[in-house]
Amino acid sequence: MVYKAKIHIGDFAPGDIVPDETAIIWSKMYKESPVELVFDAIQEKVEEKKLIEVPEAEMIEKAYEDKLLKVNGIGKKTVKDILSKYPTEKSLTDALKNEEHLPFRDDVANILMKIFIKGKR
Repeated sequence: MVYKAKIHIGDFAPGDIVPDETAIIWSKMYKESPVELVFDAIQEKVEEKKLIEVPEAEMIEKAYEDKLLKVNGIGKKTVKDILSKYPTEKSLTDALKNEEHLPFRDDVANILMKIFIKGKR
């Protein structure tokens, strides 16, 4: 919770953020509370920051997806198909190294082989 001073009190000027414990004590000590409970942008930004944090695994997967999207000759639909079958770059690389049959057109498989296995085919 965020409390702000309504008047000059202690080291706080009107509008200054007051620590929770201090605000609660002052609210109980005085007939009219010198602080007010507010829900302002400060609290919203803290919550927003928590929503923006992205786990490292998702960043890696996003980098893999971006790498696929940059490949000339592979479209968005094909990238989605690749990601559904091989959700990580390691799973795709392992399949290519083991020369598994890929459920894509041969030209797509050849492009993937050149990019991820560095032209071994």
